[in-house]
Amino acid sequence: MDFFDNDMSKDSQTLSRESVAEGPSLEGPRSADVPDLFMSPIVAGAVTIILLIFCTWLTRWLEIFTDDTRPFTLFFLIPVAFGAAFFGVRGGIITAVTSIVITRVFLFPQLGDRWTFGNTGDVVEICALAFGTFSIAIVTGRLRSVLGQLRQANVALRQSEQRRRGFNREVLLAVTNGVLELCDDDELHRMIHREADMTAELKCPIDASELRHQIIQQVSQREYSSLRVDDLSTAVAEAASNAVKHGGGGNASVWFESGMVTALVQDHGAGISPAQLARATLERGYSTRVSLGMGYYMMIESVDRMALSTSPAGTAILLTVGGASKKSPEQNILTQYPEG
Repeated sequence: MDFFDNDMSKDSQTLSRESVAEGPSLEGPRSADVPDLFMSPIVAGAVTIILLIFCTWLTRWLEIFTDDTRPFTLFFLIPVAFGAAFFGVRGGIITAVTSIVITRVFLFPQLGDRWTFGNTGDVVEICALAFGTFSIAIVTGRLRSVLGQLRQANVALRQSEQRRRGFNREVLLAVTNGVLELCDDDELHRMIHREADMTAELKCPIDASELRHQIIQQVSQREYSSLRVDDLSTAVAEAASNAVKHGGGGNASVWFESGMVTALVQDHGAGISPAQLARATLERGYSTRVSLGMGYYMMIESVDRMALSTSPAGTAILLTVGGASKKSPEQNILTQYPEG
């Protein structure tokens, strides 16, 4: 069984190369590409109209029920805020003007001429309603604009992060002669197709040593004829030791297959930061205090294939050692980039 599925590797490499080729975008996502924060404009417009109708009915009913006209018109602040939240400042102002017209025409019909005011109280109420609705429209509309800009910035940041990860993936794969593949957690676990033959908890340095001895014992019992036992035990012991020392402990799983052994070591650390990733994986003896970091150089030199997933939730590495001698750099590159 090949834990590093060839089709999956090809797909991930194709995506990485496409991401790198695209290059960073200085403009960021266009506003037209960013959907509304909550719902479609058609639904938002319908809800705004329904709120205007409901507030008109509610205000009129309260006037009849209480035999008073003030200050129930302030209910119109609700549809104005809703309109500004979904259509911006212009939408809020249009809703505010509509509210003022509805208030004057339908809520004060007893005054005779609907475009004049019968008393000072009505003038004050209309002015207060105009001031309140326009203020709500401007403030809410500007808030919507700011939220939209923040959302666009977040989309641009995520796209930039994807391009950076794709670039790192290609660089690490090339520099390590096709041995080290950077992937996310889902990709790494899709490389595993069955339950592990052996598992172990990694809580203290003794656990790492015990894991090494257990693997050597299992290999001897299974009578592997040409397995590079020293390379296998070195890589797994180094990964397990770092999980304990730098990752707050973790766990290990091992699969024994015909002609090869694969081990998965996971820790509970804070992951390797992007700024430290290249040094942690390529520099001999480099160490971070947050997760697996020390001894990567030794592991890369020992194994045939290695998949790395790191995030703030922890770091996981999948190591594969076969029975034949380790492939040359040229052979590794040809394996990763087959013709056609």
